[in-house]
Amino acid sequence: MMKSAKENIPLLFLCGMMGTGKSAVGRELATLLKRPFYDLDKLIEKREGLSLPELFEKKGEAYFRKAEHDVLMNFITKNNGVLALGGGTLQNQQITDKVKSSGLLIYINTALPVLIERLQRNDRRPLIRGLSARQLEEKIVQLSAEREIFYKQAHISVGGSSNPAAYTAGTILSEIDNLTSE
Repeated sequence: MMKSAKENIPLLFLCGMMGTGKSAVGRELATLLKRPFYDLDKLIEKREGLSLPELFEKKGEAYFRKAEHDVLMNFITKNNGVLALGGGTLQNQQITDKVKSSGLLIYINTALPVLIERLQRNDRRPLIRGLSARQLEEKIVQLSAEREIFYKQAHISVGGSSNPAAYTAGTILSEIDNLTSE
């Protein structure tokens, strides 16, 4: 019996801005594919023994980015499944290329107004903690502009605006089928 194309893809990476629903969609996608789900931020927290806000506060963003890189590279060599990347994981071409060559990169593209509305309800994220509504909007627009060049290199791009995670996961499966049948 032949393996389906989806089974031949060892790793699926979900990228996109904070608040796009990468973790929720990733869990749904992993369930549909009968694969393990991992969240890069949670793997970093486990390794460091600190929450992300604590890690940023105690050791700074530069330390966090190094830990993120180390955990990601280690993960790629030892695991398979679905991994939700952090919003800022794809910070340079080298990391983006490594992720793309290690599996299927999927971009969950959520409209900025939807993101801003979601993020106004979540003060836990270190890069936006304590910002006013106006500062939050400016920060999200700035981060999106910086990161979009890397996100847009994904093998697959799906909209994640207001759809339930299960719907977005189903859309991703259809896109994988389209990609692998070409």
